[in-house]
This record gives sequence, structure tokens and C-alpha cells, in this order.
Amino acid sequence: MKSLDVHTSPLILFDYGGTLDVPARHWSSVLWEAYQHAGVKTSNDAFREAYVYAERKMESNAVILPEDDFKTVLYIKVLLQLDFLKVPQTAFYAHLVADYCDTLVRRNLVATRSLLTRLSASGYKLGVVSNFYGNLSEVLKRYALSEYFAAVIDSSVVGFRKPSPEIWQCALDQTGFSAAQTLVVGDSFNNDVVPAHQLGCQTVWLKGEMWKPQTYDMQIPDFVVTSLDELSALLR
Repeated sequence: MKSLDVHTSPLILFDYGGTLDVPARHWSSVLWEAYQHAGVKTSNDAFREAYVYAERKMESNAVILPEDDFKTVLYIKVLLQLDFLKVPQTAFYAHLVADYCDTLVRRNLVATRSLLTRLSASGYKLGVVSNFYGNLSEVLKRYALSEYFAAVIDSSVVGFRKPSPEIWQCALDQTGFSAAQTLVVGDSFNNDVVPAHQLGCQTVWLKGEMWKPQTYDMQIPDFVVTSLDELSALLR
């Protein structure tokens, strides 16, 4: 495998959801897994409709406060899904699902922090760019991740959403690095890899679970990995 060093790409910009918190997993799969654990009775097709409904509802309505932690985000999101599904005892099940997901994230972040610590010590500058709800900085703080990032770009704060290249440009502007000096790492081919490539960044596609089957132009990403361990081996 080819490797990169700090002189090649001194700035690394990470996506957050599906990349750092549940690496190479789509959040719909994580939530569906949590539904099964909690004993929520619904079909996967109905759940997927509810997932889309809740995402759109949260994008169009300021239901998340800047001081909310991620468990609160999960609880509100699942409440919206369960209301859509007309599942009884919504608060009870929403707490179960949110607790399950928060525990999973905390477990995953042990390895994520180890990677970020090593990259920071090696001289890389790091940033995070995410379609989020206006509270990404608070989420990173609560999960003890804030110290690693020179730039935190939250779509609800900056006014640009992926797949717009402008949201990635916000991170370049904030850090002072050029696209040619930047490596972007994300699990979404269309939201992360394509717009970063358009800007002229090098890209790493963290390929994992997907929302639906799709054909991808594999000439676009510079590197493809399937885990943070593979990413760690790539970056020296």
C-alpha cells in the first residue's frame, strides 16, 4: 500500500458521522441494529422511510440546541422516527435506542482517539467537516475530541451542506491550507470524496455500509480503505 506523510498532506479533514464515530457504518444500519436490540416492532422498509422523514425534519427545523450532546440528538431523532411509525411508548424506546447508540459510539471512539493522537503527534493538522445540527462543537467536547481539531465545520453553522464543495472550502479558509495540501477522509463517496476531489484535495474513501447499491467512479478517490486501521497504516 502507498503511504502518505505530513509533508504530502499536512492537513487532514475528516467527516464525522460514519467516519469517526461509527467508522465505515451508515447510521441507518446502526439505528436499525439498535431498534432490534430495543425490541421495536417495525419492518426495515418502514424504518427507512422514518429515517428519511426524521433527517429532513431535523434539517428544516431547529430542534437541536447548540448545547445538546449526541445522546440528545439521538433521542430526538428516534422520537421523530417512532412518531412517524406510530410506535407506542415512544419515549421508552427512544431512550433505549439512544443509550445503545451512545454506548457504541463511546466504545468506537477509544480507537478513534488513539488514531487522532498519533496523527497530531506526527505533525498533522486535523479538522472535521460534517452535515450536523449546530451542536457539533459541543458533541466533540462531550466526547473528548475537541482538542484534536484546528477546524470544526458544522453545516448548520456555516450555511453550506455536503455535497457542496463550499463546506470543505470553509475548513481550508479557516486553517489557511490549500486544497493541494489537504487530505479528506470520509465514508460517503458523494458527500465527501467527490466534492473534495473537485476542490483539488487528495481523498480517502472509507468504504463500508451504504444506504443503497450504487455504481462509483473508482478513478476519483486516491485511496480506498475499509477501516481506521487501514487508514492508520496509510498515514505515517
